[in-house]
Amino acid sequence: MGRYTHLKEEDPWIVLNEPYSESNIAGIIRNAHLLTDDIDDCVGPSPAKEIAFGKLKEPAYLVNPKFLLWCGLTGFKLATKGKSAESETWKQFIEYFLRDPAELRKITSEYTRESIPERLYPNVQRFYGLLPNGMTKIFLSRNIAPVCDAYGLALGFSDVWAEQFDKKTSIERVMSLYPECKSYLVKGDSEEDAEVLDVLHHAERQNRIDGVLGIYIAGNPDLMNRKFDVNIGRNYGKLVSLLKTT
Repeated sequence: MGRYTHLKEEDPWIVLNEPYSESNIAGIIRNAHLLTDDIDDCVGPSPAKEIAFGKLKEPAYLVNPKFLLWCGLTGFKLATKGKSAESETWKQFIEYFLRDPAELRKITSEYTRESIPERLYPNVQRFYGLLPNGMTKIFLSRNIAPVCDAYGLALGFSDVWAEQFDKKTSIERVMSLYPECKSYLVKGDSEEDAEVLDVLHHAERQNRIDGVLGIYIAGNPDLMNRKFDVNIGRNYGKLVSLLKTT
């Protein structure tokens, strides 16, 4: 990892597993039939974290015992389990606080198609603009529907699946609904997204699909996930350059 130690979080970088190279990766991406993708910390800073921890600024929540208990338990779980606790704590937050129609209306007004571009990591829109028009693109997200819908509309996705807390089951459903799609692209930033990749690799070994390529979005090179064929930083610039020039 020595050659990456100088990088800042906003710098573009890419690391490819063998047998992939900068000369062949663009063609593999362009030829994929279906992309599954995530939203939080993948295309931009997490809306879930923004929504949840934004409540710390609202006086009504600061005197809400249920919210204070959630904060304490969440802090403990994140400290002991790390990133793997995010799914569980966010699911609890939805059930406790986001079934309220008034809260949903507020979130819907904040997360609109027009507001999404300023919430994205650098070069994310350029990346999606370089994908073929015929590629099926699906967000498999743990976030709530109003947020997912806004990102899907802004980025030209075919479909959005919200509150997907069992992505292994989700990707099996995707394969059954899109039997014509035989080449997959999986983009993500979590172990849940790695599970999607595992299911698709198993399907490939069973000859249910022809192939799958995984792209992992890492906060920095020290956080790469080598289960994925491609690791990039939160600035998509290097991947965009490869798609434009090869």
